[in-house]
Amino acid sequence: RFAFPLLPIACCYAGLGLASLISNREKISATRFAFYQVSVFVAVISNVLASFYLSFYHQSAPLQVLDFLSADPSLSSVDFLTPCHSTPFHSHLHRPDVTMRFLDCSPLLEALRNLEGMNFSIVHGIEEEDMFFKDDFSFVKSRYLKGTARWPSHFVTKSDVTEELKDFFFENGYKLCASFFHTHESKMTVYCLL
Repeated sequence: RFAFPLLPIACCYAGLGLASLISNREKISATRFAFYQVSVFVAVISNVLASFYLSFYHQSAPLQVLDFLSADPSLSSVDFLTPCHSTPFHSHLHRPDVTMRFLDCSPLLEALRNLEGMNFSIVHGIEEEDMFFKDDFSFVKSRYLKGTARWPSHFVTKSDVTEELKDFFFENGYKLCASFFHTHESKMTVYCLL
């Protein structure tokens, strides 16, 4: 992200290098020129392969999850128990009839301490996201069994949630509806009501 502004300058220098290589072909030995050709070919192929993998495969689960949810006629509400802003949310779902919620990760500001009715976790300096990933089962249990939070028709989680939380979903009438590849270490899973 920080090196991106340097990309146009790097492309200019790469272009100058290739132009110099082509214009000075007669001055370069045949074996050295063949080495340069192979190097350019390997660089182009590796960039094409990396672009394809990173564009269509790696971390593609958030879009696949929302495509799945938008096609589900039983969807009325969904809670994303994933890292904050890891899915495109309404900008991809385009269903105003669906209530969506994700874990709160608001900045912890001292000014919030003086406001009444603020989320307990924010006032005491711990974000919901941190509480969930510290102990996912206790967080969900306190929110939906002891708290006043409504039960959604769907939950979206990452696959690294505890077995205890998975059992909790099954015991409370949810089933595993879909699972999508996210990275080589994790998947995104969708639980829906039976």
